[in-house]
Amino acid sequence: MNKILITLFFLLFLNVNAQKKNSNTKKKTVQETITSKKDDFSGDDFRVPIYADTVYIKAGNPKIIIFDIFAQNRHHTANMFTEQEIKELKANFKEFNLEVSIVNKHSYYIFDNGQYIDASDANNSYQSAVFWKDNDNELKVHEGLRNLTDFASVCLGVDIKSNFEDKNRKNGELAISYLSKNNRTSNSEIVLKRYLNNIRWVAGLENMGDIFKTSCSKLKSIRVLETQKSNKSILKTELQLNNLQQPTLKIDFDDTKIYEKNYTYEGSFLIASNWNDEIYEKINYDDQEMIVYNDAKVDQVKTITVYSIMKESENLIYKKFMVYDTDYSNPINFIFEDKHNGKYFENYKDDELLSKNYTSKKGVFPYFEEYTSYQDGVLMQKLKSKIEKVTETCFKLYYENQESKKYELSKTYFVNNHKMLTKVIPASNQDPIITLEYSYHD
Repeated sequence: MNKILITLFFLLFLNVNAQKKNSNTKKKTVQETITSKKDDFSGDDFRVPIYADTVYIKAGNPKIIIFDIFAQNRHHTANMFTEQEIKELKANFKEFNLEVSIVNKHSYYIFDNGQYIDASDANNSYQSAVFWKDNDNELKVHEGLRNLTDFASVCLGVDIKSNFEDKNRKNGELAISYLSKNNRTSNSEIVLKRYLNNIRWVAGLENMGDIFKTSCSKLKSIRVLETQKSNKSILKTELQLNNLQQPTLKIDFDDTKIYEKNYTYEGSFLIASNWNDEIYEKINYDDQEMIVYNDAKVDQVKTITVYSIMKESENLIYKKFMVYDTDYSNPINFIFEDKHNGKYFENYKDDELLSKNYTSKKGVFPYFEEYTSYQDGVLMQKLKSKIEKVTETCFKLYYENQESKKYELSKTYFVNNHKMLTKVIPASNQDPIITLEYSYHD
């Protein structure tokens, strides 16, 4: 499960000056500044390389120019919301030959009709969109980088609605509806148990709970240690459990800081957790669903994650709402969701397929897994692995080499008499050996 953290930047007005170039000196300065056609821009789907202090914009097809410019000393990061708006503009206005461009450097922009936009102040950020059709039209400015389909519709005199914003509103309404759920049942306990089993694993071992046991009678604590090439063992994680085998405290150690996560229960139901008193999670239930609300507000992000059990495979699946706002009045929302499709276990962002995963029958060896990832519908990566049973206490993990298509040893796993993982030895001596130690209640 991946976290996604996005920063929304404040919106500033673009100063659109409707003054005409009225002197040969001004025109000459512009011509001297533009040294090649690289400084012009027209056409679809590109980011403008700017090599001069002034950019000259030619007349032609109707165009929307998106100004996504950050003040100096502010790191410029890709804005997935803007990219989504651009995709919608291109899809919705093909018949109008609408050109969509994005600029992200401070400069002075002069249009064929004589109007100009002064976005040259390096101390300011500019997040706005400008529509321009031809020399007979004035520039039209839209504050911010949201609702650009609506903006283009008004400018072109048509009635085209944004699917993105409509879906965004519905996602927000659905996310809010989960916050008031409170229906604990025996089905809720089943989901909670699967959720808590995942907590027992450290990075790189998350999926091992599907193959090896994660608990046994009277288990009290789990310690995870890493042994480096120097044979020095370092404690990485410690997990403490109550008499019901439920985690009460998880401590992660790194070189500079200790991260503590506390778990709070009401009876046998987990109701809250927090990291170092900084990130707080509230948990409630609705029969076969477990709802985890994270109000961390990291970069103005709130998450609502709904867990359930997939009937076809009994896997723990989730639907995660990521709300990018300080309230729910006009948020930007995405839903990350697991779905079952035939033999595949798929993950989506809204309706976009991000990855799909196939696993063979649990408890039967060799155990096979196939993972495929996508970006914008394009295959990005395909990984195949298998686990072979060597003895009752020894198992080996292999990954398929992308070039030779042969399986190569990656790790060797050892388990104890309870079938619980005790040691992981990597094939590469550059990686640490992982050891798991257990203690038990009297």
